[in-house]
Amino acid sequence: MFRFLLQKLVHKKWMVLCLLIGNILMIAVASSYPLYQTASFQKMLDDEFKEYMLTNNTWPAKMELSITEERGSGLKNLKEAIAFFENLPEKLGLEESLLVSHYHIIDSKANSTMNRDDSGQKKIKLGTMLDLKEHVEILYGAMYQDDILENGNIEAIVSLSGLVEKDLLLGETLFFENILDPMGEPVRVTIVGVFTNDSEEDLYWQETPDSFVSEIFIAEEVFETLFLSENSKSHTIKAGWSQLYDSEKIRSEQVQDIQTSTKDILRNSYFSKVLLAPEYVTVLANYLEKVNRIQVTLLILQVPLFVLLCAFLFMISNQMLQMEQNEISLLKSRGAKKAQIIGIYLYQSIILTLISILPGLFLGMKLCELLGSANAFLEFVQRRSLSITIVPTVYIYVAFAMVLSILMTILPVFKYSKVTIVHLKQDLFHKKTPLWKRLFLDLILLGISIYGYYSYARNSGLMINQIVKGQSLDPLLYMSSSLFLLGGGLFMLRLQPLLIQLLFIIRRKTLRPAAFAAYLQSIRSKNKQQFIMLFMILTVALGIFQGTVARTIIKNAERNLIHQTGADLVIQEVWKDNSAMLKIDPTATLTFYEPDFDKYRKPEQVTSITKVFRDSGYINYGKKNQESISIMGIHTKDFGENTEMEEGLLPEPYFKYLNDISQDENGILASMNLKTQMDYQIGDEVLYYLQDGSDAKGIIYGFFEYWPGYTPKEITIKSDGLVDTKDNYLIVGHLSTMQNNWGIRPYEVWMNFDEKSDFIYEFIEEEKINVKYYVDTNMELTKLRRDPLFQGTNGVLTMSFLVILLLCTVGYLIYWVLSIRSRDLLFGVLRAMGMSKWEIFQMLFHEQIFSGVYSILAGSFIGILGSRLYVPMLQTAYAAANQVLPLKLITDKQDLVQLFSVVFGVLLTVMFILAVIISKLNITKALKLGED
Repeated sequence: MFRFLLQKLVHKKWMVLCLLIGNILMIAVASSYPLYQTASFQKMLDDEFKEYMLTNNTWPAKMELSITEERGSGLKNLKEAIAFFENLPEKLGLEESLLVSHYHIIDSKANSTMNRDDSGQKKIKLGTMLDLKEHVEILYGAMYQDDILENGNIEAIVSLSGLVEKDLLLGETLFFENILDPMGEPVRVTIVGVFTNDSEEDLYWQETPDSFVSEIFIAEEVFETLFLSENSKSHTIKAGWSQLYDSEKIRSEQVQDIQTSTKDILRNSYFSKVLLAPEYVTVLANYLEKVNRIQVTLLILQVPLFVLLCAFLFMISNQMLQMEQNEISLLKSRGAKKAQIIGIYLYQSIILTLISILPGLFLGMKLCELLGSANAFLEFVQRRSLSITIVPTVYIYVAFAMVLSILMTILPVFKYSKVTIVHLKQDLFHKKTPLWKRLFLDLILLGISIYGYYSYARNSGLMINQIVKGQSLDPLLYMSSSLFLLGGGLFMLRLQPLLIQLLFIIRRKTLRPAAFAAYLQSIRSKNKQQFIMLFMILTVALGIFQGTVARTIIKNAERNLIHQTGADLVIQEVWKDNSAMLKIDPTATLTFYEPDFDKYRKPEQVTSITKVFRDSGYINYGKKNQESISIMGIHTKDFGENTEMEEGLLPEPYFKYLNDISQDENGILASMNLKTQMDYQIGDEVLYYLQDGSDAKGIIYGFFEYWPGYTPKEITIKSDGLVDTKDNYLIVGHLSTMQNNWGIRPYEVWMNFDEKSDFIYEFIEEEKINVKYYVDTNMELTKLRRDPLFQGTNGVLTMSFLVILLLCTVGYLIYWVLSIRSRDLLFGVLRAMGMSKWEIFQMLFHEQIFSGVYSILAGSFIGILGSRLYVPMLQTAYAAANQVLPLKLITDKQDLVQLFSVVFGVLLTVMFILAVIISKLNITKALKLGED
């Protein structure tokens, strides 16, 4: 049997090659999902920790505990804490990188042995830190010794801030009357050195040395001997531990277990009442929220590709079986059982699938790299590569893909395995209606998809709340688009024979022989062509839909970000003021000192620049109502040159609003919700206030719904888990008027450039600008594109697009080449009847129009309609929480050019191959084949 299989595979080498391509792609696509998921989730987890550290300037992967060991307790709690931290890393599943232990005596008062006039009793803590020597740099003096000196004194070091704050001197000796050694004598400590941290990046210093202004440090061995041994005098000791973990060693698959273990320790450990939730719990919680969104989204986006791969394998397998149905019927007639015939093709499928594993896995890893380098749809950049690891989940997906591949190639065998020669001849005269037509599967799928769309339209607000909470959407809402494309494709197939018959009835009296034969062939073989037509329809529809999804998602996110920022760079300096004087004289007026604004004009790359004052305030309306508002002060001319608004966002041109208020120093513009919520009208006079009560008067010249840097609504999650939506109110007025009323106050500088913003950081350093905050639009856009959700979406859709084009090319070529080969006898008869080769080519050309061109037009219609209906639904999952601008459907012309170039290229290639085959057609061999 094995020999028979090998001969069969060699004889049908081109068909086998197509099946191999399908199997390899199936395994590659299936394995790329868990590979990319694992790699991107790990990168996202690492980035979450780095982002937290940069934002909060603290190491989040740590567990901290602070206890007070009361006098006479026998150090029970301290011993429990030491044992607790010894076992903690194993319980949490984390790797300890550092343990910082800190002990000090409470209520320690010291007196100096020096007869200094300015030296009185000082409150100084006597403490120690484990491994302190390895983490300090001695600025003055020397490091303490690890033993008590012969004269009974103890050496200590102090921070520079402690030396100054406590007015200490190097070499000064302090004695503590209330701190006694084991012999009952007061402890005497000599200051021998001043220290600082050895490195700013040293994680040992979770608190900077300068924060220890009231403490001097002695050797841990000395501290233990004096205060922690059995012979030591009883003292009240404050002890603290900070156990740091290596966040880079935390694997994404560990996160859920770490969260569970941490919650258990916080609830049930010996120190549950004093343990605070560690900061890494917040980091991991944010990570898991993103994971929930990404997992479902990326998997659902890949489903249409799996469907198309299954269709490809089914089509090629079905085509192969059609070519071999004579052989199958012959075997059946000679006594071969149905199970034996199925077994032959099952073994064949298993062999091909096993051969596909290694190249499929290799291609899957390359696809994973492709996903990781996706910057936008069909756009790739060089960036830090993903760390690709083959995890057990990969093998599960590969096994699933293998089973799916085998199933798709075996399913058609069941139909052909029961066909004898008699049945074969009977089937030539009895054409059955396809099952999907009899079951009206197209209408059922369209009905389900329309229900999904209806659910989205009715519950869009609920969907936004789910996304804000980090929940994933109902998969049906994602699947609706795929079901619509499939149902629409089947429905267009149902219409195609009817349209051809209608055209045939209208034109049959004027048709030439070639066209007449093409109509008859298309009508009679409609069921044979429908599968490849569906394949072509789905290729075009999915190509258009996925291109629109990818472009719409990323472009809308970019539009939204640019609109909310307002300029290429928004920066605010730290302004000097006289707030120190207010502590002495509360009646003085707070005054700010404006930095030099003209220095921002120095860089040649700056194309426009403007001052923008932004602050919060309030407004009174009605009798006793008060509402918080945002206030923006601008120079109308500079602001107009520095910002822009898309057409259609405002009822009137953007510059008209600025021109309207430019004529009146008290003119203001107001957000639309001031009109709808507070019933203000154009021409109304408004009195608005800063938080300190300073007021200003304005006259409303217009209302806007969108404005640069303005977010109309603020969406937050309340403590009870409900989503709260709050209106943001904005008043835009003249900066000069506000400065006249309130004085000069800190403003932002909005700048635009004619190139990337890299130069601005050198400029800030050269000018020694003390930056309070800044927003770099270019950097934020880069961060947006690197977001795992956007990057994964772009990668998956790009991969799907490329694979779809490859499948379309291979599938369509194979189908038509084999179709022509199977019609050699028909062409021979037509040639014998007097039809020229050119007329035969014309006949095939008409068939291409009836099938290929019709499929392209139908796919285009379904893809465009599906995009308009379902892309807004998918967009909700990406931008529900912060979307300001209305959704704009975006289809890149270049994507359509690439898609249709490939599709029409395939059609032209098919026509060229058909022309070559027809030109080589030998009528004698064809007729001889008929005799045989």
